[in-house]
Amino acid sequence: MYRLDKRIYEERQETKLFNDMIQKVPKYLFEVGHGLEDSGKPFIWVVKVSEVAMPEVQEWLSALEARVAGRGVVVRGWAPQLAILSHRAVGGFVTHCGWNSILEAITHGVPVVTWPHFSDQFLNERLAVDVLGVGVPVGATASMMLLEEISR
Repeated sequence: MYRLDKRIYEERQETKLFNDMIQKVPKYLFEVGHGLEDSGKPFIWVVKVSEVAMPEVQEWLSALEARVAGRGVVVRGWAPQLAILSHRAVGGFVTHCGWNSILEAITHGVPVVTWPHFSDQFLNERLAVDVLGVGVPVGATASMMLLEEISR
């Protein structure tokens, strides 16, 4: 086990894997961004720093911010999720269904739109939608990453 840990550390395999996964993200980002823009509704959209690492994504987000100025806010990186969820103007929360996000939304009485990406997030979605009745599903039925995409 030590040799495997040392090899992974030395070869930075985890970095390559995550970079491969991030390269698939822009198509999802663009779809979500266009949907928010086309909705005509006010929104706060938090995008991870790792998701905006590519120059084309940064340029596209800057253009989107200009088009939705006054009704939409794009946060690049960390955002104070609890403060946002506790604001009375928040009417819903699109979540990846991480356990903390589900609990924070429930605690603040904010309904969720569930979009699980992998792992236990699908089970958390079932709890929020079917058991507690505090959410509606996007309809994701499988991990965002296909096995062949991850193995490249």
